[in-house]
Amino acid sequence: MAASYPGAIAAPRTVQNKTGVTYDATKTKILYAEDVNNANAEIVAVETELGTLPKGTKADVKTRLDDVDTAISGKQPAGNYITALTGDVAASGPGSVEATIAANAVTNAKAAQMATKTYKGRTSAATGNSEDVPVATLKTDLVLVKGDVGLGNVDNTSDTTKNAAVGTLTNKRINPRVGTIADSATPTPAGDDQDIFTVTALAQAATFGAPTGTPVNGQKLIIRILDNATARALSWNAIYRAGSDIALPTTTVLSKTLYCGFIYNSAASKWDLVAVTNNI
Repeated sequence: MAASYPGAIAAPRTVQNKTGVTYDATKTKILYAEDVNNANAEIVAVETELGTLPKGTKADVKTRLDDVDTAISGKQPAGNYITALTGDVAASGPGSVEATIAANAVTNAKAAQMATKTYKGRTSAATGNSEDVPVATLKTDLVLVKGDVGLGNVDNTSDTTKNAAVGTLTNKRINPRVGTIADSATPTPAGDDQDIFTVTALAQAATFGAPTGTPVNGQKLIIRILDNATARALSWNAIYRAGSDIALPTTTVLSKTLYCGFIYNSAASKWDLVAVTNNI
């Protein structure tokens, strides 16, 4: 039907929304071009008004359309909508937005908090969320052996066991421990630290003191003496003991090196003299 009065709606016509679907204006339902939530009630009201609208002016229709516009704009309250998204944003359809987290976007501060001395992992059966794993559990799960930490050649033996063990040295040299002084009236070897005690330029009469420390049975000690080109008188602490066929020397031989060899006798608490010689 054709209308001739001013402001009338022409018949029939079509409108097209943004998705490309065409709707006949003579149909009983008018669709808005966007998918707008919560506007259906107002649109139904406009349909009703248009269906019963008396012949009049354009202002009658415009008033109803303004009602729709007001209703739609009021459906999004201020402050309750998303103003920014961090991550990947993808639109899945008209009027909808899907937000996902971008790769490498989650910082440590945004991750779940952890208890002290725990690490992120999962020990529960099956697939699931990450868990706080205690250090003790982590160590057990790693099942480390000494080779994993570069200690493949190390034996976990206590010092007590090692020190009590009996071993044989083959093709091994034990370097003697040597103590040296130039001159003293009371030259005294260090029994725990010296295997050889040397006096290099004795310039006075000397009395040899008892070796310090705690000697062991069978321990060896060599005392080597050289005067300063003048023979010097020698005497000895009572811990040094001569044999029946060998005497403790009582003087140096001018400019000759004197060797005295002793072995400790723990049964008698004596350093027994076993050898004496003078060398050029």
